Amino acid sequence: GWLSEESKDNPERLDKELVWVVDPIDGTKEFIWGIPEFVISVGLVQNGEPVVGVLLNPVENELYSASKGNCAFLNDERIHVSETTELSDASLLVSRTETRNGHVDKFSDYIGQFKPTGSVAYKLCLASAGRGDVFVSVYSKNEWDVCAGDMVVREAGGTMSDIYGNTVTYNNKVTKIKDGIIAGNATIAEQMLALTKRLDGQEN
Repeated sequence: GWLSEESKDNPERLDKELVWVVDPIDGTKEFIWGIPEFVISVGLVQNGEPVVGVLLNPVENELYSASKGNCAFLNDERIHVSETTELSDASLLVSRTETRNGHVDKFSDYIGQFKPTGSVAYKLCLASAGRGDVFVSVYSKNEWDVCAGDMVVREAGGTMSDIYGNTVTYNNKVTKIKDGIIAGNATIAEQMLALTKRLDGQEN
């Protein structure tokens, strides 16, 4: 089966065991603006779970890849998520738009620093390589935004869920992941999940 941002959706994919999930370019704004933070993202899912992820940043000559049970790589070098253990020391990879709109301000008193970066998929790549501790987004995402990066993060020793801690699955009838994403270093991700729940409780 086939699911892509740039293709008309075919419901026949729902009956397929194996489905390609593709974003021909994630980070279109960055591409247009000449910022080298965009990727071609190709994932393969089996029964809703990612089994292969490949992402290419052609400007930086970075090829991130992973397959289930076979580790994650940047070009030919094995990569791993960061080893940071304290949220107060952590760097959060965040959207420039979410930063500009103040949607991540509530975390600022609890974390080390924000790293505004383009492309959802590229932020997952950076988290998988330990070039940021965790990627956090409070915006909804599409399956093709995160599928390949999810695989790379997992095989780099990290974790990915929605902002309530639910595992993300793929090849669903509704392809929008409405509850945002937390991905990367599992220790920091767990602390971010707890912080998000606590802050949401305070706000409610």
